[in-house]
Amino acid sequence: MPFLNGFAVADGSRVALIAPDEGASITYAALDARANAAAEALRNRRNLVFIEARNTIQSVVNYCAALRSGSVVHLLDSFDTKKAQSLIDAYAPNVLMSDDATETFNSRPLNLHPDLAALLSTSGSTGTPKFVKLSRENLKANARSIVDYLGITPADRALNNLKPHYSFGLSIINSHFEAGASIVLTDRSW
Repeated sequence: MPFLNGFAVADGSRVALIAPDEGASITYAALDARANAAAEALRNRRNLVFIEARNTIQSVVNYCAALRSGSVVHLLDSFDTKKAQSLIDAYAPNVLMSDDATETFNSRPLNLHPDLAALLSTSGSTGTPKFVKLSRENLKANARSIVDYLGITPADRALNNLKPHYSFGLSIINSHFEAGASIVLTDRSW
């Protein structure tokens, strides 16, 4: 999957992300450079990284960086909720990333399965939310299936106003990056 190890887009000047709420956009080459730089800070070991995921360029950079570093990623809507605080307390992630900062939360090594890449939270409709465990291969296969089924090409541009910590919002990011397409990030619902 291109965004896991670097973007394999023939033209790095192609726009990857457009964030009208920020008044900004970023090319694949610039996103690649920013994700690689952010990944360097995480490469000392395999980390459990919780990301405050928003529809912003920096949140997507953080997501790409964490995956590239080989870390395990869990996306949250906000660190300021009771649910988020209980997850942080229970799992003691190594790193917390937000648009404003990257901080070490727990410096002790965690025993993370080598295939594990991402943890998505269920809705908790049957009681307590659970983690769905995804490998890099799961992420790749899902994105590739969506690209093939929908025929997504580099000429496409998706509007993503879904929250990135929801599986559907995240699948738009993954699949469009897999195809080298552009994504418009916004919290607006027209």
